[in-house]
Amino acid sequence: MQSAQSDSRYKSCSDSALTTLIKSGDNVAFNELTARYIYLIRKKTSDFHVEGFESDDLMQEGLMGLLSAAKSYDPNSPTKFSTYAAVCIERRLLTVCRGAQRQKHIPLNRSLSLNDSIVIDTIDLSSDPMEKILINEATEDLLQRVKKTFSVMESKVFSDYLSGLSYSEIAKKLAVSEKSVDNALQRIRKKLKN
Repeated sequence: MQSAQSDSRYKSCSDSALTTLIKSGDNVAFNELTARYIYLIRKKTSDFHVEGFESDDLMQEGLMGLLSAAKSYDPNSPTKFSTYAAVCIERRLLTVCRGAQRQKHIPLNRSLSLNDSIVIDTIDLSSDPMEKILINEATEDLLQRVKKTFSVMESKVFSDYLSGLSYSEIAKKLAVSEKSVDNALQRIRKKLKN
């Protein structure tokens, strides 16, 4: 009964009043504010594509922007909270987008995730020579099975990609377009998942 009364109390609060409650640490007030602005976060995140981020990651960043807006909003400001929140959410998403485009993130954004595709239980780099031999044999066997499923083009792209070459370097080396390299890597990912 208590929670039903508190829910109706929050629903009748203005955005400004909710921000005051949020600043005092009221999580239920933030839940109410989130329910009111989730459409705005979805709309803002749909305008962004950030390499290396999934839509859920962007939604999380949008929620962080909303929380930041709630905690920094001045109730005496002539600006409506909805306008202020929209700006804070968009700035948070822009910051994430700019950060992901930095040169230092390129290897991570272009990396091929083998964790989703190939499961290798554990690779123990112990000093036991027999274990090292078994690990090397298992790894070689796995790579041979994987290579059998690739076309000649895919094998070349995969090998060059694992060597650390960029899309453009692979394209130049193989005399194909970068789009062909990207398509080959997409097919490789699908095959590895299967």
